Amino acid sequence: MAKIIQLDERRDIEGSNMKIKKEGNVHYVWHSFCNYMKRWYYDICSGWKIKNGKIVPSKRKYKYFNSSKMVGYQAMCRVARYSKDKDGIFITRCDDNSHMGSDIVLITHECEDNFMGTTMILMPQSKQEINQVFLYPEHVDGLIKILEEVKERSKKSKLLREFTM
Repeated sequence: MAKIIQLDERRDIEGSNMKIKKEGNVHYVWHSFCNYMKRWYYDICSGWKIKNGKIVPSKRKYKYFNSSKMVGYQAMCRVARYSKDKDGIFITRCDDNSHMGSDIVLITHECEDNFMGTTMILMPQSKQEINQVFLYPEHVDGLIKILEEVKERSKKSKLLREFTM
């Protein structure tokens, strides 16, 4: 079963104050990715607290990762550098609405014996709204290769076997 993320006052993963346990945590790769990327791609949110039996906004503000802000060549380079030695992060190419080269990032949610699923992020090179991609034959081949790898990883999942039986 996945472990609960424990908060720690010390700075731990990639400059974040969230301490992430790797063992048994299917979201470890995703949370590590988010903690690293929210240095540049984030929104500010205020928390909530209970005061006199009512839920009210707190004064505390915090950053949360916003993948829709990951746009442009610099973002693509940051993700490529970060994922170079990370298992469970895959990058493939595509073209966007502006006929510019963009990246599709796939991040698996898995641990030693479980596989929950995969997050897919489109990182366009241009700043305009992107709602479609074009795949050349080599893009299709790259995406299929990654999806086959993800499919193989999913076969180890105890969760998947429990749901299909």
